[in-house]
Amino acid sequence: MQSLIRTKRWLAQSRQAIHSVHLLLIVCSSCLFLSLPSTAQTTSPKWPDQMECRDLTSNPDIDPVLGGWCIAIDDRRGNCVACHTFNISPWPISLPTAGNLAPPMVAMKARFPDSAALRSVIEDASAFNPRSSMPPYLKHQILTPEDIDHVITFLETL
Repeated sequence: MQSLIRTKRWLAQSRQAIHSVHLLLIVCSSCLFLSLPSTAQTTSPKWPDQMECRDLTSNPDIDPVLGGWCIAIDDRRGNCVACHTFNISPWPISLPTAGNLAPPMVAMKARFPDSAALRSVIEDASAFNPRSSMPPYLKHQILTPEDIDHVITFLETL
């Protein structure tokens, strides 16, 4: 009985520690984002908006970076911009301002040097954080493995 009580206490403390680390990561990511110089923005002559992306993504030979951007802003697919901030310039006028509920999408290659780790988070973030509000994109078949490849290619440019 005593070992069961100790185990329950340990689990509760572990959950609190994981939640604290998650919050710390969010705060640190936000600070990093705010401290980046404007030259750290990913620039393009023109980032397409959602309607333009729907035309572009019908092309199977779409550039993977552009394809990933289009998935990230599509409210029927990735919809990453609902929760994450992107350091994109110029921001398409027709898109709403990006969200701030989740960590900003900055320095992604430095934060996830291993693409497989980033893939795992996109596929099912709840496997790493049971309290995550991020949808399990692969498990719920919101995105295909190819879609996730495009999103990772795009995110690694940030």
